Amino acid sequence: MQVRRTIGLVLILGGMLAATAAKAENVIVKRQMVGCADEASWTAMQQHEWDKNQQGVSQLIAGGQCLVIEAGETVAILRPGVLTATIGYRGKKLFARADQLRR
Repeated sequence: MQVRRTIGLVLILGGMLAATAAKAENVIVKRQMVGCADEASWTAMQQHEWDKNQQGVSQLIAGGQCLVIEAGETVAILRPGVLTATIGYRGKKLFARADQLRR
């Protein structure tokens, strides 16, 4: 009986720790930024920005592959990264520049 209770307690505590570790950090966007729905769109967006190709940027946004996130909006950091982070925004998983999410 004591062993069963101990195992049950260990399982409950382990589940609580896993849920805490999986919790995303919410941050407020400090300036307007772009997030893209998949890595291919994100790579294309970065290339257009690097080339200063505003038409390419606009096409990705108009086509719905990427969207603009306004300053003051809240996003969840699902997976931080050095250059690219995975974020949650209005129920969507997006790829975005990690440096725009730092405090």
